[in-house]
Amino acid sequence: MPSNTAIASQYLINELLASDWIKTYYDQYDTRPIILVGNLHSMGKTNWELITIHERELAKNSQFRIIRPYFNREILDAQIASNPSLQKTLTYRWAKSQGADFILLGGLNPPIDSKISTQEKQQVLYLSLISIDQQKSVWEGHHIY
Repeated sequence: MPSNTAIASQYLINELLASDWIKTYYDQYDTRPIILVGNLHSMGKTNWELITIHERELAKNSQFRIIRPYFNREILDAQIASNPSLQKTLTYRWAKSQGADFILLGGLNPPIDSKISTQEKQQVLYLSLISIDQQKSVWEGHHIY
């Protein structure tokens, strides 16, 4: 049985696929876009489970291509940690060096209210698809679970 995070991911990926960014890109370039799942975060750290879940969900679709970067994500995290003000620049440069047209960024926000019991707490999975060339979001979504 899929985890709650996997179900939230499926929901958001379905929303992403229903939006018009793929058609717009294909009409302009006459090829399938290439997506890289960026470093998705939870509690301020790269969350490998989130990255794997989203790569798996996106790989099920043939409207675009997924690339899994060979450049070590931990090196990118270290570069960002030493130069936080350059986070966007470093991330976009990394994605472009991997051949991506778009990068999927986001993460998992923990519950804010510490007075709510653990079983009642809800988490928010948020995602943003960024055009590498335009360096702007072409789609954003979130799911509370």
